[in-house]
Amino acid sequence: MEEASGGGGNDRVRNLQSEVEGVKNIMTQNVERILARGENLDHLRNKTEDLEATAGKELERCQRQADEVTEIMLNNFDKVLERDGKLAELEQRSDQLLDMSSAFSKTTKTLAQKKRWENIRCRIYLGLAVGGSLLIILIVLLAIFLPQSSASQAQDAGAASGPGD
Repeated sequence: MEEASGGGGNDRVRNLQSEVEGVKNIMTQNVERILARGENLDHLRNKTEDLEATAGKELERCQRQADEVTEIMLNNFDKVLERDGKLAELEQRSDQLLDMSSAFSKTTKTLAQKKRWENIRCRIYLGLAVGGSLLIILIVLLAIFLPQSSASQAQDAGAASGPGD
């Protein structure tokens, strides 16, 4: 009986050994998977650190670019304000020039009218002077020729009436 129970015990031991061997294989596989996951975790951890470093560098680069853009925009804004001041000054100057040109135009029209009247007066004075000169010359000529004509007519009249009387 011992043999029979010993033979049944061997089978049982073998079954237990095979079950233990199966459990051992399963546990070994699980341990290998866990180790593989650990390696994967290490790989993922390293990848995460690399991504964080890259993201930090990328963030710094983006921040620098944003700072540059901000600086350029501020410079452009300052230039716009400066141009606005210059445009206001130019507008003021153009208004002054417009006022001055209107005053100049008015002054030139007044001056042209004044000179036109002076020119007309000068022509009238010149015409009167020429007319007066011609009148004086005519009077002088008449004074010269009329008395002689009157005297010669009187002599002719005296000679004609004198011998025949």
